[in-house]
Amino acid sequence: MSDVDRTPMSADGPSKQSSETPRSDAMTPTRTTRMTRPTGALRAMVAGVITAIMLVAMLGVAVFAQTGKAAEGPTFLPADSVLYAELRLDLPGDQREQLMAFLGHLPGFADAASFDTKLDETIDQMLGGSDSPISWTEDIKPWFGGQVMLGLAELPPMDMTGSASDMTDSAPVVIGLSATDAAALDAAVAKLLATMGDSVTTEEYAGETISVVDNGDSPTVVAATDGALLLSNDLDTLKASLDVLAGTTPSLAADADYQTAMATLPADRLGAFYVDTAQLKDTLGPLVEQQLQAQPDLAVNAEQLSAALAMLPPSITGLIRVDADHLTFQIAAPVVMGGPAMAVRSTDLASKMPADSLLYLETRDLGTGIKTLVAQLKPMLAAQGNDQALAQIEALLGTGLEDYLDWVQDIAVSASFGAGSPSVGLVATVTDAEVGQQRIDSLLTLVRAISATADPSPVEISSEEVNGITVTTIALTDASGMTSGLPVEAKLSIAVGDGHLYLGLGDFAAEAIARDPADSLAATPGYTKAVEAAGAENAGVVYVDVASALGIAELLMSSSDREMFESQIKPYAEALDFVVASVNQDATSSTASLMIFVK
Repeated sequence: MSDVDRTPMSADGPSKQSSETPRSDAMTPTRTTRMTRPTGALRAMVAGVITAIMLVAMLGVAVFAQTGKAAEGPTFLPADSVLYAELRLDLPGDQREQLMAFLGHLPGFADAASFDTKLDETIDQMLGGSDSPISWTEDIKPWFGGQVMLGLAELPPMDMTGSASDMTDSAPVVIGLSATDAAALDAAVAKLLATMGDSVTTEEYAGETISVVDNGDSPTVVAATDGALLLSNDLDTLKASLDVLAGTTPSLAADADYQTAMATLPADRLGAFYVDTAQLKDTLGPLVEQQLQAQPDLAVNAEQLSAALAMLPPSITGLIRVDADHLTFQIAAPVVMGGPAMAVRSTDLASKMPADSLLYLETRDLGTGIKTLVAQLKPMLAAQGNDQALAQIEALLGTGLEDYLDWVQDIAVSASFGAGSPSVGLVATVTDAEVGQQRIDSLLTLVRAISATADPSPVEISSEEVNGITVTTIALTDASGMTSGLPVEAKLSIAVGDGHLYLGLGDFAAEAIARDPADSLAATPGYTKAVEAAGAENAGVVYVDVASALGIAELLMSSSDREMFESQIKPYAEALDFVVASVNQDATSSTASLMIFVK
């Protein structure tokens, strides 16, 4: 043990960890263990959605009774590190209380005391059971402080010809596991490394013992310090971390930019991450130039790509937090001066949608976005010899292709499965209903002109009045040869009126116009709760009624799949209510959130 006190520092000062217990002077070389994952359809599916998160979080419930402990943070990472991520299994602040309330919605979590014991046994089995040289309950749990930290000191060398896996394999990563008992940590490391034999070499550096395990491909480098177990795939990277702990190199935890970015996140959270995008700009710039030189015919030029890189925010942060009825995943970035501004507002679009909508998506300024996109694509199409065809289409539409939808503002799409058949529809707010009607009429004229060239006609066009708005329906006829076997009605309805555009399968437009808001999606308890959580004023929202979707999915399953679903997945899946994702922006930051709600 070094004479220098290298207990990791928190952002607010020294950790409160006790250093009274002496470290073992006979530290033996170390190695990481590999946990085997349980197999089977249940864990494969549920782990990918929510159960894995719950199991990881329950580790915190089972092991750590304390709350409010200050995060160790990236005190072992150099100040210029690219990435830092943490998992707070010590459940700071209100996270233990909130997590227990959240888990109360799930089957099998009623008896917390017995669950803790079962969880310990499960983790031991995941480590290999009696065949493993190390035990969770005997060797890891006594010293583990509950904080799992990961850092990327620098980006790996990048080349456009290299694969993503090559770059990932060469990334210098360091992992820190917080420790509350240095002597117990040393004992566990020594116990494990004693089984590794000649594959382990050791050296002293900065007053600490570094152990290197030869894995054949890349080494596993380990050092047990006073406050953490450090592991890396690169010897120099781990030495750099020891320099930081020794105080000879500034730490990321003390970096002003890092502190400013992380200060925007709530202290009570299950996890967080921080990305310094400045290094991404420095790395991506030369790669972009290399790509442009290799493909000079790209539609974008170096100036445009450089301008796009300049709009990258200086940093990106993210968090995981649990509340009594939902999990929240959020990514945030500061607003860049001169960067694109999001339109943030509320609409009445959900009040036009059916109450049984399984999926609802709403976004802003569709017309403007399409105009920008088409304006960029038209020169490419013209350069490929399609300029004459473009001119003919624009003549028939009566306007430039990029301007055709410039009257459409915010748009929402919903999908439902009412009365045994799927339904999909679109409703949008419009800035100029008169222009919108003209554009729709020009499109209908084009459809009529095309269909008139065939006898019999493949389509039939009809109109009706609904609440004073003309609804036009285009239906495929048997002559089209496309009506048999379709899972939906072979017709499309469209209308412009009362400040909205309506477009959908079957009679969607007429039904949306006639719909009472009290009988719409906007009035359902689930959507109301989702919008309240996401914010009624937003830059976009996605809502998924998971509970209803699972019920329909079960009806469509084969008998064998349904049996497996009901026995292995349904008990957990039934706890899910809905999922809502949203994008937002204020004067200082842009955010994207995903929330998973339970019943």
